[in-house]
Amino acid sequence: MSACDLSGPVLQSLAKLRSLSVIRLDGNHISAPVPGFFANFSNLTVLSLGDCGLHGTFPKEIFQLPSLQSIGLLGNYQLDGSLPEFSRNGSLQHLDLGWTNFSGLLPNSIGNLKMLSTIDMIIAISPDRSPSQ
Repeated sequence: MSACDLSGPVLQSLAKLRSLSVIRLDGNHISAPVPGFFANFSNLTVLSLGDCGLHGTFPKEIFQLPSLQSIGLLGNYQLDGSLPEFSRNGSLQHLDLGWTNFSGLLPNSIGNLKMLSTIDMIIAISPDRSPSQ
């Protein structure tokens, strides 16, 4: 359901659809925090939420989903978070945190993600901030 002009937060009723394996909501006007209930979707392989106006803190538990192969959060400038410790059995292949407000150290355990082939962490520095701030 990418770029289909949806607006408002993701409805709690979506939490009942735990069998979903792909969620693509890129380019919609969600303008809300990422729902923590996505971490209960044990079959989730793709979570694509780019350019949705997301804000708040990204739930670390979502990174821990064993079947998750791709997370796309590109362009959610007000979304913050940090990377967790990754387990040895993670299947993450693609991680796109570009143009978000994620911060912190890259954990050594990222080496546990043997299938990881793409990682994008492009950041923007606003004109009123210097790189040392």
